[in-house]
Order: sequence, then C-alpha cells, then structure tokens
Amino acid sequence: MNRAERRRLQREQKISSVEVKDIAREQKAKQVFAELQAREEAIKKEAYGFAINDLYTVLGTILEDKYGWGKVRINRLFNQLEDRFACILDDKTGLTMEDLEKQLLDRLGGKNE
Repeated sequence: MNRAERRRLQREQKISSVEVKDIAREQKAKQVFAELQAREEAIKKEAYGFAINDLYTVLGTILEDKYGWGKVRINRLFNQLEDRFACILDDKTGLTMEDLEKQLLDRLGGKNE
C-alpha cells in the first residue's frame, strides 16, 4: 500500500494515519507470510526429490549387487516407485505415506526392526 492509497483510505474511512499504517503493515505481513509458505512448499518438494533419488541409488545398487537384478527389472521397479510417489505427492489422491506404512505393516504382520 503506497502513500496515496493510505491517504485515500484514511479520507474514505475517516481513520487515523496510525491505523492506516497498521493496516499497511498487516497487509505486508500477510504477503510475506504467503511468500514464505510458497518457498517452504518448493523446498519440501525439492527435498523429496533428493530423498527419492538417493533411495533409488541405494536400492538399485543393492538389488544389482545382492540379488542379481538387471537393468530391465530395476527400471520396472523404479517406474512403479515413481508412480506411487506421484500418487503420494498429488493431494487429489488422498494417499499418504502413513496409509502405505500401515498397509504394509498389516500385510507383513508388525513392525520390521
């Protein structure tokens, strides 16, 4: 809110200049808060990307070294993982990591420690 807008608001609503400045500060605070939330979401998505990439790397090397999996089987698994992660990250599906963890624990019969 610039000075002309503050003065117009003050004339129209018959409020003091201190109140107008408070309104301007409040609007600026809301704007900064919204920007911070957007940045936080972008950082979270980037962090998920790094974590997923690290998971693929470790999982791929284990499957190849320990279990003799080849390129085709590993790529099939990675494609399925990408699809599942996309469902989790998509808010429209309603699928969460907690849901998947509970489902897996129910199938395997308890927590794997």
